[in-house]
Amino acid sequence: MRMISKSILSALFMCFAAVIALDSCKQPNTAKPGTEYLERGSKIIINKDLSFVYDFNKNPAIGMFLVRIKVTDTANNNVDTLRITGQSGMPSMKDAHDSGEVEFQINKEGVYLLPVNIVMPGNWEVEVKVYKDKTRIFNGRIGINV
Repeated sequence: MRMISKSILSALFMCFAAVIALDSCKQPNTAKPGTEYLERGSKIIINKDLSFVYDFNKNPAIGMFLVRIKVTDTANNNVDTLRITGQSGMPSMKDAHDSGEVEFQINKEGVYLLPVNIVMPGNWEVEVKVYKDKTRIFNGRIGINV
């Protein structure tokens, strides 16, 4: 009986340790209160007429990579008439590695591109702002853990 109790206790401890280890791998939400990180590869609604999906040209790592944003209308047509800006940095080191606000460039396929330079491991984010004419119509944050 005592052997079974030790086995059960050991198994519970291992499960608890595994849950803690998995939880520590999650990207912590260091965005400002009330702002959640945008989900990579998911359709993100800008307004009733527009949405976008973002991805990277490669998995983020130390060095340069591109944030790619494809904006579409309700008929799933590409939209390349907006102005989109991004600002990358480490929330834990405010202004130390901040890129400043940089405008996304549009490639010939109508995809918005922003180069991001990761200079050290840690939690990074890109604040994305979308403008129609001169009015900001969307603001969101992309979380990156390197």
